[in-house]
Amino acid sequence: MEPHPNPADRTKSCQWAASLLAERHKVVVLDTETTGLKGSDEIVQICIRDLDGNDLCSTLVAMTKRKSISRQASELHGIKKADLEGKPNYATLSPLLQRVLAGKRIVAYNAEFDLKMMQQVYGLGGGYEPDPNQWECAMLAYAAFVGEWNDYYNNYKWQKLGGSHDARDDVAKTIQLIEKMAGYLAKEKKVEAWRKQRSEKVAERDRVAAQVQRAERSIRGTESRFKIYEALEATGIPPGVFFFVGGLALSLVALIGFGSVWFATLLFLAACGVGVGFFVLGTRDKEADVADAIKTRESLERVLAQKEEELALVEKQRPT
Repeated sequence: MEPHPNPADRTKSCQWAASLLAERHKVVVLDTETTGLKGSDEIVQICIRDLDGNDLCSTLVAMTKRKSISRQASELHGIKKADLEGKPNYATLSPLLQRVLAGKRIVAYNAEFDLKMMQQVYGLGGGYEPDPNQWECAMLAYAAFVGEWNDYYNNYKWQKLGGSHDARDDVAKTIQLIEKMAGYLAKEKKVEAWRKQRSEKVAERDRVAAQVQRAERSIRGTESRFKIYEALEATGIPPGVFFFVGGLALSLVALIGFGSVWFATLLFLAACGVGVGFFVLGTRDKEADVADAIKTRESLERVLAQKEEELALVEKQRPT
């Protein structure tokens, strides 16, 4: 999803939706279709469904006092006056409404409108009187979830439900949005866990890759040291003696040129150390040392290939 201007608001919407699912036996989703939007308009269709998708009330509703449906409303939801013949009116439906809505959290997409229409019809002919304290708005929650800010109204832009303006379809769409919001936090946790796992696998891969590089440098270094040793040995002077004499000469130059006993001693000891190293090198088998270094590199390359495979597997498991 797009970045949210205030992620805490998205989280609140997700938590609200999750709370609905957590006590789904106390929740119903409601939608109505009406004769219009004015204060004299009435409900012509109502659908009430639980979160498991079971219809608790789904019917066309005969008008109480109005004689017609506005052309604009009829074009929107497709309901005509003739479709309402023989259908129960609001007062007739009221015992059923009381039974399925009593003590429930009533969720609607644009709850303010549906509540107002039920209050209007109740005012016209009595029956079930809706309790505003039971109503919760999925539209406002989803607007905060999406997070598209409306500067003109200084609030989150209302999002279209995407239903067909049939009460049954709109209820189904509302339930889908509730499930979407409720599932978002769980998905985010999965994504965060995946990112952590991937980061660990990348770090493991990089550590082994660095070890392979060091092993490669070790091979080149071993070969270079033996080449230097062989070149010095070709002069006829043992490499250890060469560095001992060279260190002594440098020490005398430092002592005479700089008058520094400390510097002269340091040069001599360094040269002697190199000489001892070459002396030890002369006791070793070049081919065996290089072969051991190559074996170490090959072993690390196999581990690196394994780490690459593990990383590729994690990449494929990225939550969608």
